[in-house]
Amino acid sequence: MQLGPRAFDLVQDRGSRRCQSQAPGAAVARITATFDEAHFFKTIDQTTTVIGPDGLPMTVKSTTQQQTETLVQRGSLFRAAVTAGFEASFKFSRAYESVQSRTWGLDGLRHIVEPYMDASFVYTNHTPGDIYQFDRYVPSTQVPPIDFPQFNSIDSLDNWSIIRLGVRNRFDLWNQSWNTSAAVSYVESKDGILFLLGNRRGDGSFRLIPGDVWGDSPFGNGIPGLGTFITISNGIESRATQLLLSAEKPYTNESKWGMTIAYTYSDAQENRTNAGLFDEHSIFDYPTIDGFGWHTATGVPKHRLVATGIWDGPWELSLSAKLLLQSPVEFEALNCLTLPPDASGDPNCFFDNFKPDTTIGRKQFDLAASKGFDLGDFTIGLRADVLNVFNWNNADGYQNFRGAAGVPSPDFGQVTAYRQPTRTFKLSFNVSWR
Repeated sequence: MQLGPRAFDLVQDRGSRRCQSQAPGAAVARITATFDEAHFFKTIDQTTTVIGPDGLPMTVKSTTQQQTETLVQRGSLFRAAVTAGFEASFKFSRAYESVQSRTWGLDGLRHIVEPYMDASFVYTNHTPGDIYQFDRYVPSTQVPPIDFPQFNSIDSLDNWSIIRLGVRNRFDLWNQSWNTSAAVSYVESKDGILFLLGNRRGDGSFRLIPGDVWGDSPFGNGIPGLGTFITISNGIESRATQLLLSAEKPYTNESKWGMTIAYTYSDAQENRTNAGLFDEHSIFDYPTIDGFGWHTATGVPKHRLVATGIWDGPWELSLSAKLLLQSPVEFEALNCLTLPPDASGDPNCFFDNFKPDTTIGRKQFDLAASKGFDLGDFTIGLRADVLNVFNWNNADGYQNFRGAAGVPSPDFGQVTAYRQPTRTFKLSFNVSWR
């Protein structure tokens, strides 16, 4: 099934024309088994920060009663996803025969430009949270495809609206092809699965004291005889605008080398921090998701640069290198410093992201060497990798409590975890046969 207008690709080359058409619409359906509830025993730990007798913040931990929920199978579920979109592009080129230099070895220059626009829209009658996901999307630093079947994590399909604008360039220089690309991507995600605390007090309120904005969540006010009441709905949202620039000299057997440079600028927000970073989908500190508010997306760097290179070394070795540099990311943090205390004197808190005061948040340099041995019907490949060659430390976790009642936490911002790997040597091999 194909939906949406067809897109055309026009190539203009010194009087010759070539036209290609694409149809990026599709419909996907899957029948899967679903369950109303999961059967488990669960203990809920609640951590609250209060001011101790010495005037400093202290953490109090409490545990609620164990709960049991019942497994009820409700049979198969028909989940349909309808996609529509369009892609449009055209190419034009010009040859600069006057670009000549014996010193630089220049004998003309050819420039090919391809502006493009890609739009994708998806609607599903059931969200991914309604099913057990098998073919699910695994987050990565790469921009996910928005066309089908390139995007094949069909169990993660959700409602989305995505528009990408960009320009691809190619330069034919020194008898080599150099590809460059510039793109702007806007992604808006809605209806992510959301878990909220459904418990309420006898008068229907969420807080013990009217007007409070923090604390006293009604964990002990569940359904009599059953326990804590958790509501499941759709409310997690995110939006991201990205600028993507790249330059590539593809590897060829003639040149025996290749390289890529890619830069990404990201401006991303989410209405539940850690939703994208740690797949966090629960909010038990507020009666609705509106209390949480929009924040800069955690784990997403503003600036990211990746450079790679590959070349043929001596003894038929294939040598490669990769450099990663990115700006620091924001981490979720709790702020009980600035709001006035509630009527009982306890601090009021809110989520206030923390960003480390450093220029480079992550850096890593990797080297690799590989060689294949042809044994007739068999080929044995050996590969040696050195990851994080300079053993750079990349902090990946911090103390995230800012303090309470005007008393800053002395531990706030201290490193608690580092990203792996440290300097690592890895040796691997593979066997292939005809």
